[in-house]
Amino acid sequence: MNQHIENYLSQLVATVAGDVEIFTGTSSEIRTPEDHAILVLADQVEGVVGNLHKATVKISISSPADSSTRDSHMDLVDDVRDIFTKPLPSAQSLSITAIEIGGFHLSNHTTGVSDDGRWVSSIEAMVGVYTP
Repeated sequence: MNQHIENYLSQLVATVAGDVEIFTGTSSEIRTPEDHAILVLADQVEGVVGNLHKATVKISISSPADSSTRDSHMDLVDDVRDIFTKPLPSAQSLSITAIEIGGFHLSNHTTGVSDDGRWVSSIEAMVGVYTP
């Protein structure tokens, strides 16, 4: 189920990310460190009742940390966060039939510079997931 959630969220993020590379937590791809990159991770899924689950998800946005990229990094963060301020589209509309997303609650957002000199923003949320 984690992969289905990550695929759903990565497709949503792709609608605003332009040519930025998007990776999922279950991906084995290697990113180029000098580019912008987005990681979508659904690492915790708990059963609530029956077919209803609660997933903790994290979207990390990483960019080179120099003065010329800070604005483009923050623009990308704002665009990604804005996706989740309105009702989310059906998972089936994104060709994902194994789940249906029922809601998204932003729980945390942080931005800082990592030890390797990159802007890193993290958007954490709780997602309601139904498995038909």
